[in-house]
Order: sequence, then C-alpha cells, then structure tokens
Amino acid sequence: MHRLDPIAPHKAAPFLARLVACGLLGRAEALAALLQAKAPAELLPCGRKARLTHALDDATAAAHRHRNEAARATRHAIAPLLERKAPQAVLRATAMQAGRPALRVGEIEELLANSIALHLRQLRQPAQRLAAHGIAA
Repeated sequence: MHRLDPIAPHKAAPFLARLVACGLLGRAEALAALLQAKAPAELLPCGRKARLTHALDDATAAAHRHRNEAARATRHAIAPLLERKAPQAVLRATAMQAGRPALRVGEIEELLANSIALHLRQLRQPAQRLAAHGIAA
C-alpha cells in the first residue's frame, strides 16, 4: 500500500474477496468497486490499480484457502459419523458446525450429500467386485 492510498479500499478488499471466492461477485466488479474510492491527484492511476488488484487477488486467494480448509474440515468431521450410520440430523448439524461461516448453507448441504453418496458407493463396491468375478457376497 502506498502512503497516499486511501485506506478504505484496502480495508474493503478482504470483504469483497470473500464474495468473489463464494461466487457472489465477479472479480472485475469487485475491482471496480475498489477503484471508485477517491484518491489524491498525485497518485498514478496505474499504480493504484495495480496495488488494489494485488490486494484483491491476495485476499481472494486467502478466502479460497479458508473455504477449502472448511470443506476439508467438514468432510473430516462427518466421515466417522457416516461409518457409524449416524442419523441425518446429526450429520447435518455436524457439517454445519464444521463448515460455517466459511461456507454457505447450500454449499455445506451439497458437500454433505456428495459425501453420503460417495460413502454409499464405497459400501457397494466390494460386493460389485465379487459379483463381477462370479463370487456370491
């Protein structure tokens, strides 16, 4: 950040980056919003744009890492519950606790549904492999 840069766009970059990482806002829209803040005349516009672009990109990368970690933590939290055949309500509550606030509710529900489907597929695979070789399970 340049010493003459207005502070507001640099403070807003992480918030806008979270929206970009969630897919709720486009990168170009976020950058345009950051560039709307008034700047002193002695700042070169290209340098200011470059600094704000870097701030937005760095914050977006951090938000993506945070979201990926939340998704991994969610899958990790529900895996033992799937093995124990826990009730759907327990699975959902655990997934919500592990994934929020980094992930939206719809994303957590989709992750939970995909995890359940994968678990069920893995349970069926040994029997299918045996049947393919003519062996009764």
